[in-house]
Amino acid sequence: MHEMRDYTDEQIAVRVQKGSIQSFGELVARYEQKMIRYGRKFLFDSEEVRDLVNDSARIYPANSSWGNTYSCSCARDASS
Repeated sequence: MHEMRDYTDEQIAVRVQKGSIQSFGELVARYEQKMIRYGRKFLFDSEEVRDLVNDSARIYPANSSWGNTYSCSCARDASS
């Protein structure tokens, strides 16, 4: 049996789409800090950045590229 770290992001995304909560947790673990760093480019309040990342993960967790785009849009809206 493979460890979750042995799977590619794409393989994990397929598992998430099939309902795997463990796989979703793995994607969050892989990308949460990256999305937080990205959000800090637009928002300076750490709590707002964390809220944004959490909202992004809830909306569409299986597509990290789309999640980053969504985060960017939300951050721009919140900072204006």
